[in-house]
Amino acid sequence: MKLPSLSHLYNQAILAFRKHPLVILAACTAVFFAIFLVEQEDSVENAFPFINLLLCGYLGVALFLAIDVFSKASNQSGSFRVVAWSVGVLLLVGVYFYLPGSEDTLNKQIPYIRYSILAIAAHLLVSFAPFLSRGTLNGFWQFNRVIFLRFLLAVLYSGFLYVGLVLALVALDELFKVDVDEKRYFEIFIFISGVFNTWFFAAGIPDKYDELDLNVDFPKGLRTFILYVLIPLLGLYFLILYSYSIKIIFAWDWPSGIITYMVIAVAVLGTLAMLLSYPYSLRENKSPLAFLNKGYFWVLIPMIIMLYLAIGIRVADYGITINRYIAILLAFWLSGISIYMVVSGKDIRLIPISLFSVILLCSFGPWGLFDASERSQVARLEMLLTNAGILEGKIKDEPEWNKTDTVRLSFNNPNTNDHILSDSLHNEVVSIVRYLEDFHGLNAIEGWFTQSTREIAQAHNLSENAIAMRLMGLRAGRKHTGGYESFPTFYASGSQTSLLQIDGFEYYYELSLHQKNEPIDSLELSDGLELVLSLEPGVLMLARKETDSLLKFDLNKVYDDFMDMNNAGYYRSSMRPNESIILAEENEWLKARLYIERFRSKEEGITECGGKLLFTFTDK
Repeated sequence: MKLPSLSHLYNQAILAFRKHPLVILAACTAVFFAIFLVEQEDSVENAFPFINLLLCGYLGVALFLAIDVFSKASNQSGSFRVVAWSVGVLLLVGVYFYLPGSEDTLNKQIPYIRYSILAIAAHLLVSFAPFLSRGTLNGFWQFNRVIFLRFLLAVLYSGFLYVGLVLALVALDELFKVDVDEKRYFEIFIFISGVFNTWFFAAGIPDKYDELDLNVDFPKGLRTFILYVLIPLLGLYFLILYSYSIKIIFAWDWPSGIITYMVIAVAVLGTLAMLLSYPYSLRENKSPLAFLNKGYFWVLIPMIIMLYLAIGIRVADYGITINRYIAILLAFWLSGISIYMVVSGKDIRLIPISLFSVILLCSFGPWGLFDASERSQVARLEMLLTNAGILEGKIKDEPEWNKTDTVRLSFNNPNTNDHILSDSLHNEVVSIVRYLEDFHGLNAIEGWFTQSTREIAQAHNLSENAIAMRLMGLRAGRKHTGGYESFPTFYASGSQTSLLQIDGFEYYYELSLHQKNEPIDSLELSDGLELVLSLEPGVLMLARKETDSLLKFDLNKVYDDFMDMNNAGYYRSSMRPNESIILAEENEWLKARLYIERFRSKEEGITECGGKLLFTFTDK
């Protein structure tokens, strides 16, 4: 066997670039910005623009490849290809500006979900673009067989190349003490998987479509893989699913949500197996491969019914979400494809074409998954609050935000409606509000409040769902038997109290009180004065010994605020305050300022408190 020369490999690489220049340039763009982010991860303040460029490069690989194979297969002119490339570039520019530009973007999930839909659609487009106006089913199958095997080969080559280079770097490090930055290993992975893998794959894309139509080469290895791997796996999965169906019938136990994902996974695997076995099934009437052509879909239909049942129960109980919308969409698509394959099933191109069309249509418009799921959840939330008497066009007894308290979030008359809902209904409201903020934002329910959730959230660096719950007069955390989910702790990791403004104070003290071990601390001052500090649930008390003089720091508001935030997950790592919590109190005999740098709490309130105390006597 004669190995290819370096000049041959070079010529093949140049040929691949000439055939698919923008495909390779898009891959290089994605790799460049990926490596840039790895190198500059500590110095880039806003990584979103670079992430978006990376994602646009990745999307461009599939998009430009679809343009190239369509142009070649339909014998389009060079000018058509340039125009199509230009349209593709404009589409990518639109995608770039559509994606979130910074951390301040209110909704960062939906743009990336829509991007994922576009990426899937672009890859599906590659599979059938050359055969929209020409070719045979055999050519369609051969084309997809070639690119599928070429992809697997590219992954194999890339994997071995990466492992080889990593071992070489390890050898240099161990034997010659060459200092190799750990980032280099990941950067090599990015380069190989992005540039080498894409270039190698592009070099093997077939472009002689007439030959594909006439090609009757059906690899025995692929047949063996389908017959002895895919079909047994499908049989095992169907056995499990049918056994579960029988259990439901006899036990009259409604299917759980996990069945949805299991049926979809089996349907995808089975459809892939059917497509791979298509030419074999036409030639082997008595082989198990022939069963996959039509018999598979007969077996799948009862599972699709189970899929509808499982989705219907979840939607009836909890409404439509993005995930459930996708499940419903796939159920309809599987139903249509199954009926078509059972009745006719002659054109397998309909499978990727229909899936491409369906997922694109669902990504926008009032019928799309984003608008439909938002409407469903808002309607469900409105029903719950209206039935409970909390919502009457506007929220009833809406707590008023205390704007004067710039240290912590506080409301006048908080939790006014917290006693109305049962624990289960309260938790449903929490789930809906969190879902809406995570995926859609709270614009749809903003009109229920007289105050702006966004303004309050930005003022205190909190999530909007926290504020929405508080403005509804409800605690924000989930409830369970025995109270709320967990008890908060606080540590001011970036405390600014090393330099304190002490004007107006005579004394400075670092306190550390524990309700169980050290609940009391006594300070002997000049002039025979003695101040006693004591920590009780919800209060830090300062008392002058042998008198009735008393000053209290109310810790309950701090505890309540953190309790809500802790349970609702408002304080993500980037949102948790890193400065001390400052409380100030004054009466006729004492003026004090407390810097809380840390605390722990239990159900009864704050049980351990540490920080700095400034105070002065005002009755001297």
